[in-house]
Amino acid sequence: MSKITEDLKAHYAKKFEEFGATSEGVDWGPKEKAAMRYEAMLDVLLEGDRSGKQQVSMLDIGAGYGGQYEFMLAKGYGHIQFTGVDVVKEMVDFGNQKYPEATFINGDFLSMPVTERYDYLTCNGILTQKLSATDSEMHDYMEALVAKMFQICHKGIAFNTMTSYVDYQMDGNFHNDPSELLKILFKHTRHVKLNHAYPLYEYTAYMYK
Repeated sequence: MSKITEDLKAHYAKKFEEFGATSEGVDWGPKEKAAMRYEAMLDVLLEGDRSGKQQVSMLDIGAGYGGQYEFMLAKGYGHIQFTGVDVVKEMVDFGNQKYPEATFINGDFLSMPVTERYDYLTCNGILTQKLSATDSEMHDYMEALVAKMFQICHKGIAFNTMTSYVDYQMDGNFHNDPSELLKILFKHTRHVKLNHAYPLYEYTAYMYK
């Protein structure tokens, strides 16, 4: 496990201990902001996979206690076979207990072997904070994470990061210039889109096979 992942694990374990299975428990602030992020993640789904007419699988990296899955159920996406992975064991235990029909795995996605492939992969929040890491370290971390996500997806991936188009940058947040990020994504595929329009200081990137 890398130093970045260890720091993230300690940070989110503390938040979950303090606030429990809430948006504050994953350091996202009010639940309305969390809902915007979940909505943006689910925009990765292709039109034909929203109806439930065929089986679809999703791996959520940094799934926490299962907030995204809870949102998916409320939106009528219960037909999606959901797997979540997270380094905080307490969050994973909560998810497995509350949602026995889904699968939650305790582990570090970047270092664990992944033999199964998934239609979609999402990563919500991990790449918005750098904590004590440098920008250079986080860029390397991001590129490794995105490359592995895209490698094992059948259809597409989605992840979010803070935008560089802000009045100021808070210490500990990881900001990315969208035009520079596109250069990285185009190394893997030309099927890319960005959502920079929702009212948070971040954006969501999508990559498709």
